[in-house]
Amino acid sequence: MAAQKRIRRFLLLNESERDNRLLSTSSFKEIDKIDENSIQRKSQVICNLKQAQWEKNGKFSLKNMVFDAYPGDLICIIGPVGSGKSSLLQTLT
Repeated sequence: MAAQKRIRRFLLLNESERDNRLLSTSSFKEIDKIDENSIQRKSQVICNLKQAQWEKNGKFSLKNMVFDAYPGDLICIIGPVGSGKSSLLQTLT
């Protein structure tokens, strides 16, 4: 029931501007001879989570979560219910 209310609320939101990060790369002009090794990007977020556990001797814990996020990156956290998606986001705040 609660999920249906959230979905209904989302579907009734006003349209927003299109996020260009989701566009196909074929819609952009190709730039010739770019040496990707010469382009250095600085991470805005660096996550190196060794372990996070909410109960002292609990079964559930997050382990070895490592990623870098750069400006303009679109990161999706997906997984089944109870897999730790929200828990991971809580550790980052």
